[in-house]
Amino acid sequence: MHALRPRLYWLAGIAVCCLLVGCGVQSNVNGDVHSYSHDPKGIAAAIIGGIALTVGGWYVAPYSRQLRFAMMLAGIVIALLIAPAILFEKGTVSKDAFTYQGGFLGTSGASVKLDDLNAISIETTIHTRNGKDSYSDEIVCINNDGTEASFYFNNAVQQAACFDFLRNAKARGIIIDKKGWVAHPKNEPWP
Repeated sequence: MHALRPRLYWLAGIAVCCLLVGCGVQSNVNGDVHSYSHDPKGIAAAIIGGIALTVGGWYVAPYSRQLRFAMMLAGIVIALLIAPAILFEKGTVSKDAFTYQGGFLGTSGASVKLDDLNAISIETTIHTRNGKDSYSDEIVCINNDGTEASFYFNNAVQQAACFDFLRNAKARGIIIDKKGWVAHPKNEPWP
C-alpha cells in the first residue's frame, strides 16, 4: 500500500487541478456575429481528468475491485462522452439569426431567423426531487407561418447565446412573453 500512495496522491492532484480549471465560456466577436463556446481549458481538463481517473482505477485494482471498476468507468465516460459534448457545443448570434449546436458530437441544435419570428415565449419548468428544486429554461420561437422551434438554455454557453439572442429580438420589436419564466439562481436577470 505504501508504494501505491504516492501514485494515488499524484493522480488525485491531477484530478483536483482539472476540477479547479472549470469550464468557462469563451466569447468571440467577428463584426456583428457573436460566437459562444466552452473554454478550451475546460475541455482539456475533462479529457485529462478522465484519463487520470482511468489510470487511477488501474492502480487501485489490487486493493478494491469495485473502486477500480467505478473509477475506470467514470474516466472513460468523462473522456469519451462528456468531453466531446462540451467540445462541440456552440451558440452563434448575429443581428439576423441565432444558431445553437450541442449534444453528443454536436448532433442536435436549433436555428432561428429573426425575420421569420412572430413571437418568443420563455418558460421555466421546476422539478422538485428530495426537497430540492432544479430548473429547466426553454425558449419557444413562434414563426410567422405558425411553426415553432424550441431549445433549452440551461448551461453557461446556452445562457450567454440565448440572452444575446433575446436582446437582439427585443431590439427588433419581437413580442417576448416572459409569463412562464421564473428567475432562479441558475439564470442571470432578464436582459
